Amino acid sequence: EMCIRDRYMGLVLLAVGTVHAARVLVWSPVQLETYFQMGVPHAVAPVGFTPRNVSLIVRVFRPEPNNACNPIKELPGNAHLQNPALIIDGGDCSLTTKVMNSIAASARLIIIIDENLEDVHNLEELEYLGAPNTYRIPILIIGKDTGNILTHSLSPDRPLELSINFNEKDSSELSFDLFLSSGDRNSYNFVSRLYKELTSTGLIQRVSVFPRYVSWDAMFCTHQNQACSPDDCLNEGHFCALDPDGKGLGTGRDVLWQHVVMRCLFEANKDAWWRYVPLFDETCFQKQRYDRDCYDPLLKNVGVDPEVVRKCFLTSFSNRPSADGPNKYIELDQKAYKKWGGLGYPTLINKQNHFSFDEKRGSLHQFICKELERSTQNIPDAVSYTHLTLPTIYSV
Repeated sequence: EMCIRDRYMGLVLLAVGTVHAARVLVWSPVQLETYFQMGVPHAVAPVGFTPRNVSLIVRVFRPEPNNACNPIKELPGNAHLQNPALIIDGGDCSLTTKVMNSIAASARLIIIIDENLEDVHNLEELEYLGAPNTYRIPILIIGKDTGNILTHSLSPDRPLELSINFNEKDSSELSFDLFLSSGDRNSYNFVSRLYKELTSTGLIQRVSVFPRYVSWDAMFCTHQNQACSPDDCLNEGHFCALDPDGKGLGTGRDVLWQHVVMRCLFEANKDAWWRYVPLFDETCFQKQRYDRDCYDPLLKNVGVDPEVVRKCFLTSFSNRPSADGPNKYIELDQKAYKKWGGLGYPTLINKQNHFSFDEKRGSLHQFICKELERSTQNIPDAVSYTHLTLPTIYSV
Protein backbone atom coordinates (compact mmCIF):
# COMPACT_ATOMS: atom_id res chain seq x y z
CA GLU A 1 0.00 0.00 0.00
CA MET A 2 3.03 2.30 0.10
CA CYS A 3 3.68 2.03 -3.65
CA ILE A 4 2.97 5.73 -4.22
CA ARG A 5 4.97 7.15 -1.33
CA ASP A 6 8.02 4.84 -1.57
CA ARG A 7 8.00 2.91 -4.80
CA TYR A 8 6.95 5.86 -6.93
CA MET A 9 9.60 8.12 -5.46
CA GLY A 10 12.16 5.50 -6.42
CA LEU A 11 10.80 5.44 -9.97
CA VAL A 12 11.15 9.18 -10.22
CA LEU A 13 14.92 8.78 -10.01
CA LEU A 14 14.81 6.80 -13.26
CA ALA A 15 12.84 9.45 -15.14
CA VAL A 16 15.46 11.42 -17.05
CA GLY A 17 13.27 12.97 -19.73
CA THR A 18 11.77 16.44 -19.35
CA VAL A 19 8.78 18.20 -20.84
CA HIS A 20 7.99 21.88 -20.70
CA ALA A 21 5.14 24.24 -20.03
CA ALA A 22 4.71 27.91 -20.81
CA ARG A 23 2.59 30.77 -19.54
CA VAL A 24 1.51 32.95 -22.48
CA LEU A 25 -0.01 36.37 -21.82
CA VAL A 26 -0.87 39.24 -24.16
CA TRP A 27 1.46 42.20 -23.52
CA SER A 28 -0.36 44.50 -25.95
CA PRO A 29 -2.85 45.65 -27.18
CA VAL A 30 -4.78 46.21 -23.96
CA GLN A 31 -8.07 44.94 -25.44
CA LEU A 32 -6.60 41.49 -26.03
CA GLU A 33 -4.74 41.64 -22.73
CA THR A 34 -8.12 41.89 -21.01
CA TYR A 35 -9.71 39.16 -23.16
CA PHE A 36 -6.86 36.71 -22.49
CA GLN A 37 -6.32 37.75 -18.87
CA MET A 38 -6.10 34.10 -17.86
CA GLY A 39 -3.58 33.32 -20.57
CA VAL A 40 -3.62 32.38 -24.25
CA PRO A 41 -4.73 28.72 -24.64
CA HIS A 42 -1.86 26.79 -26.18
CA ALA A 43 0.37 23.75 -25.98
CA VAL A 44 4.16 23.58 -26.22
CA ALA A 45 5.09 21.29 -29.11
CA PRO A 46 7.59 18.70 -27.85
CA VAL A 47 9.49 18.75 -31.15
CA GLY A 48 10.99 22.22 -30.83
CA PHE A 49 13.86 23.68 -28.84
CA THR A 50 12.23 24.84 -25.63
CA PRO A 51 14.29 27.10 -23.35
CA ARG A 52 14.23 26.24 -19.68
CA ASN A 53 13.07 28.75 -17.09
CA VAL A 54 13.23 31.67 -19.51
CA SER A 55 10.87 34.64 -19.93
CA LEU A 56 10.66 36.67 -23.13
CA ILE A 57 8.52 39.17 -24.98
CA VAL A 58 7.92 38.67 -28.70
CA ARG A 59 6.15 40.68 -31.38
CA VAL A 60 3.80 38.61 -33.51
CA PHE A 61 3.84 38.80 -37.32
CA ARG A 62 1.69 37.09 -39.92
CA PRO A 63 4.00 35.94 -42.75
CA GLU A 64 3.34 35.61 -46.44
CA PRO A 65 2.53 32.92 -47.32
CA ASN A 66 0.45 32.31 -44.19
CA ASN A 67 1.29 28.59 -44.12
CA ALA A 68 5.07 29.15 -44.47
CA CYS A 69 5.24 26.36 -47.03
CA ASN A 70 7.34 28.54 -49.36
CA PRO A 71 10.10 31.07 -48.63
CA ILE A 72 8.62 33.87 -46.54
CA LYS A 73 8.57 37.42 -47.84
CA GLU A 74 10.75 39.83 -45.90
CA LEU A 75 9.14 40.97 -42.67
CA PRO A 76 8.36 44.69 -42.40
CA GLY A 77 10.90 47.27 -41.20
CA ASN A 78 13.21 46.21 -38.42
CA ALA A 79 11.14 43.18 -37.44
CA HIS A 80 14.27 41.07 -37.02
CA LEU A 81 15.24 43.32 -34.09
CA GLN A 82 11.88 42.90 -32.32
CA ASN A 83 12.10 39.23 -31.34
CA PRO A 84 9.65 38.22 -34.10
CA ALA A 85 7.23 35.35 -33.57
CA LEU A 86 5.47 34.06 -36.67
CA ILE A 87 1.89 32.85 -36.43
CA ILE A 88 1.39 30.38 -39.27
CA ASP A 89 -1.29 28.01 -40.53
CA GLY A 90 -0.88 24.29 -40.06
CA GLY A 91 -1.12 21.79 -42.91
CA ASP A 92 -0.32 21.93 -46.66
CA CYS A 93 3.33 20.93 -46.17
CA SER A 94 5.66 19.28 -43.68
CA LEU A 95 6.45 20.75 -40.30
CA THR A 96 10.12 20.74 -41.27
CA THR A 97 9.41 23.01 -44.26
CA LYS A 98 7.48 25.45 -42.07
CA VAL A 99 10.21 25.56 -39.46
CA MET A 100 13.07 26.03 -41.92
CA ASN A 101 11.26 28.83 -43.77
CA SER A 102 10.41 30.54 -40.47
CA ILE A 103 13.98 30.39 -39.22
CA ALA A 104 15.20 31.80 -42.54
CA ALA A 105 12.82 34.73 -41.97
CA SER A 106 14.51 35.49 -38.61
CA ALA A 107 11.72 34.05 -36.45
CA ARG A 108 12.57 33.54 -32.79
CA LEU A 109 9.40 31.57 -32.05
CA ILE A 110 6.71 29.83 -34.13
CA ILE A 111 3.00 29.72 -33.33
CA ILE A 112 1.12 27.15 -35.39
CA ILE A 113 -2.65 27.33 -35.84
CA ASP A 114 -4.02 23.80 -35.98
CA GLU A 115 -7.43 23.91 -37.66
CA ASN A 116 -8.31 20.46 -36.32
CA LEU A 117 -7.30 21.17 -32.74
CA GLU A 118 -10.31 22.22 -30.67
CA ASP A 119 -8.75 21.57 -27.29
CA VAL A 120 -5.05 22.16 -26.63
CA HIS A 121 -5.19 19.56 -23.85
CA ASN A 122 -5.40 16.90 -26.59
CA LEU A 123 -1.99 17.74 -28.04
CA GLU A 124 -0.92 14.11 -27.68
CA GLU A 125 -3.16 13.22 -30.64
CA LEU A 126 -1.37 15.55 -33.08
CA GLU A 127 0.58 13.99 -35.90
CA TYR A 128 3.77 15.96 -35.34
CA LEU A 129 4.41 14.27 -32.03
CA GLY A 130 6.27 11.66 -34.04
CA ALA A 131 8.59 14.21 -35.65
CA PRO A 132 12.27 14.23 -34.73
CA ASN A 133 13.12 16.46 -31.78
CA THR A 134 15.74 18.46 -33.68
CA TYR A 135 14.07 21.79 -34.49
CA ARG A 136 16.12 24.70 -33.17
CA ILE A 137 13.25 27.01 -32.26
CA PRO A 138 10.39 27.00 -29.71
CA ILE A 139 7.04 26.00 -31.20
CA LEU A 140 3.62 26.69 -29.68
CA ILE A 141 0.36 25.15 -30.91
CA ILE A 142 -2.96 27.00 -30.72
CA GLY A 143 -6.49 26.10 -31.83
CA LYS A 144 -8.39 27.69 -34.69
CA ASP A 145 -10.55 29.97 -32.52
CA THR A 146 -7.56 31.42 -30.69
CA GLY A 147 -5.74 31.72 -34.01
CA ASN A 148 -8.58 33.70 -35.56
CA ILE A 149 -8.65 36.15 -32.66
CA LEU A 150 -4.89 36.73 -32.75
CA THR A 151 -4.56 37.06 -36.52
CA HIS A 152 -7.52 39.44 -36.83
CA SER A 153 -6.00 41.68 -34.17
CA LEU A 154 -2.81 42.24 -36.18
CA SER A 155 -2.34 45.68 -37.73
CA PRO A 156 0.72 47.84 -38.57
CA ASP A 157 -0.29 50.59 -36.15
CA ARG A 158 -1.23 48.29 -33.27
CA PRO A 159 1.45 45.67 -32.56
CA LEU A 160 0.57 42.36 -30.96
CA GLU A 161 3.11 41.42 -28.31
CA LEU A 162 3.14 38.32 -26.15
CA SER A 163 4.87 37.68 -22.85
CA ILE A 164 6.00 34.05 -22.59
CA ASN A 165 7.39 32.34 -19.54
CA PHE A 166 8.82 28.85 -20.06
CA ASN A 167 9.01 26.54 -17.07
CA GLU A 168 10.46 23.09 -16.80
CA LYS A 169 8.47 20.29 -15.25
CA ASP A 170 9.19 16.66 -14.52
CA SER A 171 8.27 14.17 -17.24
CA SER A 172 7.03 11.81 -14.54
CA GLU A 173 3.95 14.01 -14.05
CA LEU A 174 0.80 12.04 -14.65
CA SER A 175 -2.26 13.63 -16.26
CA PHE A 176 -5.88 12.58 -15.79
CA ASP A 177 -9.20 13.76 -17.13
CA LEU A 178 -11.87 13.78 -14.43
CA PHE A 179 -15.45 13.56 -15.72
CA LEU A 180 -17.91 14.87 -13.18
CA SER A 181 -20.95 17.09 -12.67
CA SER A 182 -21.63 20.03 -10.39
CA GLY A 183 -25.14 18.62 -9.92
CA ASP A 184 -24.07 15.20 -8.69
CA ARG A 185 -23.45 14.25 -5.07
CA ASN A 186 -21.06 11.44 -5.96
CA SER A 187 -18.89 13.87 -7.92
CA TYR A 188 -18.31 16.02 -4.86
CA ASN A 189 -17.50 12.97 -2.77
CA PHE A 190 -15.06 11.74 -5.39
CA VAL A 191 -13.22 15.08 -5.64
CA SER A 192 -12.77 15.15 -1.86
CA ARG A 193 -11.59 11.55 -1.89
CA LEU A 194 -9.15 12.17 -4.75
CA TYR A 195 -7.76 15.35 -3.18
CA LYS A 196 -7.19 13.55 0.11
CA GLU A 197 -5.40 10.75 -1.72
CA LEU A 198 -3.11 13.12 -3.62
CA THR A 199 -2.27 15.36 -0.66
CA SER A 200 -1.72 12.54 1.83
CA THR A 201 0.82 10.90 -0.51
CA GLY A 202 2.52 14.16 -1.50
CA LEU A 203 1.59 13.74 -5.17
CA ILE A 204 -0.61 16.81 -5.58
CA GLN A 205 2.28 18.52 -7.42
CA ARG A 206 3.00 15.52 -9.67
CA VAL A 207 -0.46 14.33 -10.64
CA SER A 208 -2.37 16.71 -12.91
CA VAL A 209 -6.17 16.44 -12.89
CA PHE A 210 -8.20 18.24 -15.56
CA PRO A 211 -11.95 18.53 -14.80
CA ARG A 212 -14.41 17.72 -17.60
CA TYR A 213 -18.02 18.56 -16.83
CA VAL A 214 -20.64 16.20 -18.21
CA SER A 215 -23.61 17.34 -20.30
CA TRP A 216 -25.84 15.89 -23.01
CA ASP A 217 -28.13 17.09 -25.75
CA ALA A 218 -31.91 16.82 -25.40
CA MET A 219 -32.07 13.80 -27.73
CA PHE A 220 -29.69 11.85 -25.48
CA CYS A 221 -31.84 12.66 -22.45
CA THR A 222 -34.85 11.16 -24.22
CA HIS A 223 -32.83 8.12 -25.29
CA GLN A 224 -31.79 7.52 -21.67
CA ASN A 225 -35.40 7.90 -20.48
CA GLN A 226 -34.38 11.03 -18.58
CA ALA A 227 -36.56 14.09 -18.55
CA CYS A 228 -34.74 17.23 -19.72
CA SER A 229 -37.10 20.18 -19.70
CA PRO A 230 -36.24 23.57 -21.30
CA ASP A 231 -35.15 24.70 -17.84
CA ASP A 232 -32.49 21.99 -17.92
CA CYS A 233 -30.92 23.02 -21.23
CA LEU A 234 -28.95 25.78 -22.98
CA ASN A 235 -28.20 26.50 -26.63
CA GLU A 236 -31.59 25.32 -27.91
CA GLY A 237 -31.28 21.90 -26.33
CA HIS A 238 -27.70 21.14 -27.40
CA PHE A 239 -26.43 21.39 -23.80
CA CYS A 240 -28.51 19.71 -21.10
CA ALA A 241 -27.96 18.51 -17.54
CA LEU A 242 -30.19 16.56 -15.22
CA ASP A 243 -32.23 18.45 -12.64
CA PRO A 244 -30.11 18.12 -9.48
CA ASP A 245 -32.95 18.14 -6.95
CA GLY A 246 -36.21 17.10 -8.62
CA LYS A 247 -38.79 19.66 -7.61
CA GLY A 248 -36.28 21.76 -5.67
CA LEU A 249 -34.90 25.18 -6.55
CA GLY A 250 -32.08 24.02 -8.82
CA THR A 251 -32.41 23.24 -12.54
CA GLY A 252 -30.21 21.58 -15.13
CA ARG A 253 -29.49 25.05 -16.48
CA ASP A 254 -28.11 26.07 -13.07
CA VAL A 255 -25.87 23.02 -13.17
CA LEU A 256 -24.54 23.95 -16.63
CA TRP A 257 -23.80 27.50 -15.55
CA GLN A 258 -21.94 26.20 -12.50
CA HIS A 259 -19.99 23.90 -14.83
CA VAL A 260 -18.71 27.02 -16.59
CA VAL A 261 -17.97 28.81 -13.30
CA MET A 262 -15.88 25.87 -12.11
CA ARG A 263 -14.07 25.61 -15.45
CA CYS A 264 -13.25 29.32 -15.33
CA LEU A 265 -12.03 28.97 -11.76
CA PHE A 266 -9.81 26.07 -12.80
CA GLU A 267 -8.32 28.16 -15.61
CA ALA A 268 -7.63 30.99 -13.14
CA ASN A 269 -6.25 28.97 -10.25
CA LYS A 270 -6.04 25.18 -10.22
CA ASP A 271 -5.22 24.98 -6.51
CA ALA A 272 -8.25 27.15 -5.68
CA TRP A 273 -10.48 24.76 -7.66
CA TRP A 274 -9.67 21.91 -5.30
CA ARG A 275 -10.68 24.05 -2.31
CA TYR A 276 -13.76 25.57 -3.92
CA VAL A 277 -15.48 22.33 -4.98
CA PRO A 278 -16.06 20.93 -1.46
CA LEU A 279 -17.00 24.41 -0.23
CA PHE A 280 -19.63 24.76 -2.95
CA ASP A 281 -20.94 21.29 -2.10
CA GLU A 282 -21.37 22.07 1.57
CA THR A 283 -22.47 25.71 1.30
CA CYS A 284 -24.54 25.82 -1.90
CA PHE A 285 -25.25 22.45 -3.53
CA GLN A 286 -26.58 20.74 -0.44
CA LYS A 287 -28.86 23.74 0.14
CA GLN A 288 -30.11 23.71 -3.46
CA ARG A 289 -28.52 27.06 -4.24
CA TYR A 290 -26.68 27.99 -7.43
CA ASP A 291 -26.90 31.79 -7.23
CA ARG A 292 -23.94 34.19 -7.17
CA ASP A 293 -24.86 35.39 -3.71
CA CYS A 294 -24.01 31.90 -2.54
CA TYR A 295 -20.88 31.09 -4.55
CA ASP A 296 -19.18 34.50 -5.01
CA PRO A 297 -18.13 34.59 -1.32
CA LEU A 298 -16.67 31.10 -1.78
CA LEU A 299 -14.53 32.34 -4.67
CA LYS A 300 -13.20 35.10 -2.43
CA ASN A 301 -12.63 32.53 0.29
CA VAL A 302 -10.27 30.55 -1.97
CA GLY A 303 -8.45 33.71 -3.06
CA VAL A 304 -9.99 34.35 -6.49
CA ASP A 305 -11.70 37.60 -7.53
CA PRO A 306 -15.32 36.74 -8.46
CA GLU A 307 -15.21 39.37 -11.21
CA VAL A 308 -12.35 37.54 -12.94
CA VAL A 309 -14.45 34.38 -13.01
CA ARG A 310 -17.50 36.37 -14.11
CA LYS A 311 -15.67 37.86 -17.10
CA CYS A 312 -14.43 34.43 -18.11
CA PHE A 313 -17.97 33.07 -17.71
CA LEU A 314 -19.51 35.72 -19.97
CA THR A 315 -16.81 35.65 -22.66
CA SER A 316 -17.03 31.86 -22.92
CA PHE A 317 -20.50 32.24 -24.51
CA SER A 318 -20.28 33.14 -28.20
CA ASN A 319 -23.51 35.19 -28.12
CA ARG A 320 -22.53 37.23 -25.07
CA PRO A 321 -23.82 38.94 -23.02
CA SER A 322 -26.48 36.21 -23.20
CA ALA A 323 -25.61 33.05 -21.27
CA ASP A 324 -27.97 30.80 -23.21
CA GLY A 325 -26.06 29.98 -26.41
CA PRO A 326 -22.97 28.07 -27.56
CA ASN A 327 -20.30 27.83 -24.88
CA LYS A 328 -16.72 26.77 -25.59
CA TYR A 329 -16.17 24.97 -22.29
CA ILE A 330 -19.40 22.99 -22.34
CA GLU A 331 -18.88 22.08 -25.99
CA LEU A 332 -15.31 20.86 -25.49
CA ASP A 333 -16.22 18.82 -22.42
CA GLN A 334 -19.26 17.34 -24.15
CA LYS A 335 -17.15 16.25 -27.12
CA ALA A 336 -14.56 14.74 -24.78
CA TYR A 337 -17.29 12.85 -22.94
CA LYS A 338 -18.73 11.47 -26.18
CA LYS A 339 -15.23 10.47 -27.30
CA TRP A 340 -15.00 8.13 -24.32
CA GLY A 341 -18.38 6.62 -25.12
CA GLY A 342 -20.32 8.32 -22.35
CA LEU A 343 -18.82 6.53 -19.35
CA GLY A 344 -20.60 6.92 -16.05
CA TYR A 345 -19.42 9.69 -13.81
CA PRO A 346 -17.51 10.59 -11.78
CA THR A 347 -14.70 8.81 -13.65
CA LEU A 348 -10.94 9.39 -13.64
CA ILE A 349 -9.26 8.65 -16.99
CA ASN A 350 -5.63 8.37 -18.01
CA LYS A 351 -5.34 7.59 -21.73
CA GLN A 352 -7.07 4.20 -22.14
CA ASN A 353 -7.50 3.39 -18.45
CA HIS A 354 -10.21 4.65 -16.14
CA PHE A 355 -11.41 4.45 -12.56
CA SER A 356 -15.08 5.03 -11.72
CA PHE A 357 -16.64 6.11 -8.45
CA ASP A 358 -18.21 2.70 -7.98
CA GLU A 359 -15.10 0.81 -9.11
CA LYS A 360 -15.05 -2.74 -7.76
CA ARG A 361 -11.69 -3.86 -9.17
CA GLY A 362 -9.54 -2.10 -6.61
CA SER A 363 -8.96 1.07 -4.69
CA LEU A 364 -8.28 4.54 -6.05
CA HIS A 365 -4.87 4.27 -4.40
CA GLN A 366 -4.03 1.14 -6.38
CA PHE A 367 -5.27 2.64 -9.65
CA ILE A 368 -3.08 5.75 -9.34
CA CYS A 369 -0.18 3.54 -8.30
CA LYS A 370 -0.47 1.42 -11.46
CA GLU A 371 -0.74 4.45 -13.71
CA LEU A 372 2.32 6.04 -12.13
CA GLU A 373 4.35 2.90 -12.71
CA ARG A 374 3.13 2.64 -16.30
CA SER A 375 3.99 6.30 -16.97
CA THR A 376 7.62 5.81 -15.95
CA GLN A 377 8.24 2.77 -18.15
CA ASN A 378 10.21 3.18 -21.38
CA ILE A 379 10.98 6.86 -20.79
CA PRO A 380 13.39 8.07 -23.51
CA ASP A 381 16.76 9.49 -22.62
CA ALA A 382 16.86 13.21 -22.04
CA VAL A 383 17.67 15.11 -25.22
CA SER A 384 20.90 17.06 -25.11
CA TYR A 385 20.68 20.56 -26.54
CA THR A 386 24.35 21.39 -26.09
CA HIS A 387 25.02 20.99 -29.82
CA LEU A 388 22.39 23.54 -30.77
CA THR A 389 23.04 27.19 -31.50
CA LEU A 390 21.19 29.25 -28.91
CA PRO A 391 19.13 32.01 -30.57
CA THR A 392 20.28 35.50 -29.68
CA ILE A 393 17.12 36.22 -27.69
CA TYR A 394 18.03 33.57 -25.12
CA SER A 395 21.67 34.53 -24.67
CA VAL A 396 22.58 35.56 -21.15
